[in-house]
Amino acid sequence: MKENKLFRKNLPPRTPEQDDLKKRIEQGMRDVSAQEYDTFVLERGRDRFAIAVKSLVTSVLNPRKHYEALEIGAGTGISTRRLNEIEYIHVTALDIREDYLEFGIRNGRIRSEQAVVGSFSELPFPDESFDVYVGVAILNQRADVDRFYEEISRVLKDGGLVFIPWTKVKDGSIEREMENIKKFPFEITSRGDWYLIGKRKPRMSSRS
Repeated sequence: MKENKLFRKNLPPRTPEQDDLKKRIEQGMRDVSAQEYDTFVLERGRDRFAIAVKSLVTSVLNPRKHYEALEIGAGTGISTRRLNEIEYIHVTALDIREDYLEFGIRNGRIRSEQAVVGSFSELPFPDESFDVYVGVAILNQRADVDRFYEEISRVLKDGGLVFIPWTKVKDGSIEREMENIKKFPFEITSRGDWYLIGKRKPRMSSRS
């Protein structure tokens, strides 16, 4: 397993308590409080990762345009805070846990008007609502990968971009994700050691 050195450099080994919390997070986070989650992921370099994602996004987007961006799995707003630093995008921060979003609002990372409670499997937005999708924490939480991409492809505009970053890269995970994406109307435009970027293909015209 490769560690993304951009944000995991010099981290100490996990404690037994952290190992237990990590398992609870991976098992669905139902009994993990917002404070527990936030403390753990910050201790494990999540803000450094969020900064790396911000840098990736800004390296691709055109600063002379305005973008409507959707973040799925916003959690306590660690990555939302960094995305909000990009002046030319407006972020909608979605998470299924209202208490996590409220934690992010109280800590000044998420603006209340940005926060939306909802599930990736049934996004509460009209078709073609967004120019950009980015999600830092959702890859490990998706119960249905096909439904994940169905919904993202629905709410993205033609030519919309998907940023898929990994906090950890397991052997073959990027290749498997490329196969997942290719089942839907996306083309891969860029691949790095810890991310994929795809573009939403144009919809078929209804005209004959």
